[in-house]
Amino acid sequence: MLSFLLFYILLLAVSGIVVTMIEGNLAIGFVGAAATIGNIGPGFGEIGPM
Repeated sequence: MLSFLLFYILLLAVSGIVVTMIEGNLAIGFVGAAATIGNIGPGFGEIGPM
């Protein structure tokens, strides 16, 4: 269970950094990565449902 949690956090961090580099905005990068990886639905701000 610990290895799953650590891999999830590592994947979230790497994905957030990559998306931040692509989009140029830290909030969009990490909210988008968390919404996609965590399957939590629409993100906040510019990634939202609108």
